[in-house]
Amino acid sequence: MIMEQLISAIQYVISGHLFWASMGFTTAIAMFIGALVYDGEVPKAKRGIVSVLTYGFILCWTTVSRVVPIYFERIATEDPARLQMNQGQIFANPVTIGFVTLFWVLGIYLGVKLIHRQHKL
Repeated sequence: MIMEQLISAIQYVISGHLFWASMGFTTAIAMFIGALVYDGEVPKAKRGIVSVLTYGFILCWTTVSRVVPIYFERIATEDPARLQMNQGQIFANPVTIGFVTLFWVLGIYLGVKLIHRQHKL
């Protein structure tokens, strides 16, 4: 049941207006920030990426731990058929946080690698 809701949430999030454009923009900003902050220093960037991934995981976990009890409480008190219509929206928040975190990390990694490669030349 949770897996179906997660898949539904992913479909709901990625079908949003300008979702992929915003993920591209997030990656581009992170590339710029990664290049400025880490200046091609890969070991420093790895520590930064681990901290951002940890932050994203904790944020997703906190959000899910708040959503799941509310969802099951509503199932017990309301009509389940009505809740099925909004199935994708239930976990849309943590899925969005996960996507933004992953694209941010990708951007930082690419920015650091580009600058590191440029310093080698």
